[in-house]
Amino acid sequence: MSFSVDETLLIKCLHRANPKSSEILIKEYDYKPYSITPGSNYTSEIYSVFVKFECDGKTQEEFMVFKVPYVHKLYNQMQKAGVYEKENYMYNTIVPKLMEIASLSMLPKHYCVTESQILVLEDLTKAGYILEDQKQWKLEPSVLLLNELAKFHAASVKLRQLHPSVLEPAPTPTLFREEVVVAIKNRVYPYLVEILKAENMDQRVLEKFAEYKEKIDFNSICQIPNRKHNFGVLNHGNLKSNNLLLKKNFSGLNSLKIIDYQTYFWDSPIFDFLYFFILNVDCDVFEKHQDKLIEQYLATLNDSLSNLKCDLAYSKEAFEVDLENSKLYQVFTLLFSSVLVIRECIPGFLHGDPLSVPSPQNIDKICKDELFNGRFVKWFRYFHKLGYFN
Repeated sequence: MSFSVDETLLIKCLHRANPKSSEILIKEYDYKPYSITPGSNYTSEIYSVFVKFECDGKTQEEFMVFKVPYVHKLYNQMQKAGVYEKENYMYNTIVPKLMEIASLSMLPKHYCVTESQILVLEDLTKAGYILEDQKQWKLEPSVLLLNELAKFHAASVKLRQLHPSVLEPAPTPTLFREEVVVAIKNRVYPYLVEILKAENMDQRVLEKFAEYKEKIDFNSICQIPNRKHNFGVLNHGNLKSNNLLLKKNFSGLNSLKIIDYQTYFWDSPIFDFLYFFILNVDCDVFEKHQDKLIEQYLATLNDSLSNLKCDLAYSKEAFEVDLENSKLYQVFTLLFSSVLVIRECIPGFLHGDPLSVPSPQNIDKICKDELFNGRFVKWFRYFHKLGYFN
């Protein structure tokens, strides 16, 4: 085990959680690696920490998660991309300001960030939160996510009005690093074409699909051309299923938490909206309920903006313009989602190296994977129906 916990660090964390307490005495503590591998969460090693302590004469317990930067050959890339620095700044500076503005239940409890970039958060699993089945989100949890996301987006707008220096310069995307874009275009893309050929997709459609590939570069992905407004929010930037935890009670869903704020950026909320649905929600669910989902998000967002006394709103017309002009982002997100699913189909894919690709003998396994093939083809056909490949 490359990491150890000491009482000094624990007391620092507990004082942050109990700021009014005069004395904290550690009675016992234990820690162990979380049951995930760095391949599942390749920016950090995760440790589960239990501590029993005495605070102002009362014995209490806390369950924490320590996110320790994972030192491997990706570390320098992560460091260069600002992954650790961004998330630490989020929790140390942005989150406290956001919580002054609004009560955002989607944010996990934060204890501290150490000088060595160790991030300490609450252990949400001990509070009953679980990961939803990956890429199988249905309508109910999707609506819950949109409500919480809209409140977060609205609070970020107010934050920028009240404390512009906190978000200046406006943070930019870091998720789609250039080497990942190159890998998707040059290595993963041919496999996707093979899947579409197996679906008897028209050659002209494949040619149009190839045109999108040529348009994609690192600087163009998160750009919306011809925008008629400048409404922006703090996008989470990586709303994939293993960053979303749900808690249920006897009557159904109760609450949701969103973790991993390493890739946030400032721009149209269309990015978070589309990324979440393309990566996590069955295309049939999205297509059937699209109008309801859009209306739900916009209603919560604009109500929250109004309650926060913001003099801004995001109209349905502006949303639809952003939706229409973000075709390149939508297609690339579908390509990016394929990378994540290929990694699930083939153990070791992307483990320690985002440029690794499946060997040719594995293409049949990928193509025949029901989850991957079904999701990719459904979303592709939906985009085709919208005229993206005509």
